[in-house]
Amino acid sequence: MYPSVFEEFEGPKHGLPWFRLTEKAVEIDRDEREVYGKCMGDLRVRLKKLVMMSKEKRLPMKAVRELEWCLGLPEGFWESADKNAMRRGDDEAMPIAFPLFPSKGLRLKKKISDWLDGFQKLPYVSPYEDFSHLNPCSDEAEKRLVGVLHELLCLFVMNAVERKRLFGLKKYLGLPQKMDKAFERHPHIFYLSLRSKTCTAILKEAYKDKSAIEGHPLAEVRRKYVDLMKESKAILKQRQHNNPRVDDESRVLDLDLYSRVGSKREELGMSHM
Repeated sequence: MYPSVFEEFEGPKHGLPWFRLTEKAVEIDRDEREVYGKCMGDLRVRLKKLVMMSKEKRLPMKAVRELEWCLGLPEGFWESADKNAMRRGDDEAMPIAFPLFPSKGLRLKKKISDWLDGFQKLPYVSPYEDFSHLNPCSDEAEKRLVGVLHELLCLFVMNAVERKRLFGLKKYLGLPQKMDKAFERHPHIFYLSLRSKTCTAILKEAYKDKSAIEGHPLAEVRRKYVDLMKESKAILKQRQHNNPRVDDESRVLDLDLYSRVGSKREELGMSHM
């Protein structure tokens, strides 16, 4: 299905077919290993910050594993991870502003616009601070919720996540049952993509202001993998042209699901934001 990634060759016994990575795939794999070697400290800090946002400063492994891909954790990470360090977390809690990026053609009613102006002026509650004093139905609690979601998306390699992957954090981060409504109530901060029938929450700041959030090196590696996989379609199309009976092209995985690891605006379908 992916001749650009795997190539067939004759095995050492009985002429049976074997498979190996193509030269391009080997090169990208080498790049990925190099990036992990340089970024492991950064990935640990991201994980610690996620733990520090929880009410009890600890998270069950199941909840964290659901976000391994988003955090950029490599295979075998838990075998070498310092569990005590993860429980201690990170003492650094930087303040977060909420830059607004209105979507093209989106106009808020005056009542909502006035409310948003007031919301922006409310005291900021850090995602790492105690929030037990907040009225869960207040605007202050909603500002804390937006801050948590903003910080989570900042921690993720692609600054984006399938919305359902966050549901497992509600209990531990003190998030309301309908926390996903915040994505809809704050379209100047977040963007919801429905490509490939998957609802993906995206932090606009990372895609609208390149100087605001530095792109993670792993994001570039993932883009290379997707680009390589897409080359298979052209290869299979050529094979089908040479042999009309072969219909392998239809078997290629729909890569739209993984498009968020490619060119940020074009791949995420955000050109109209």
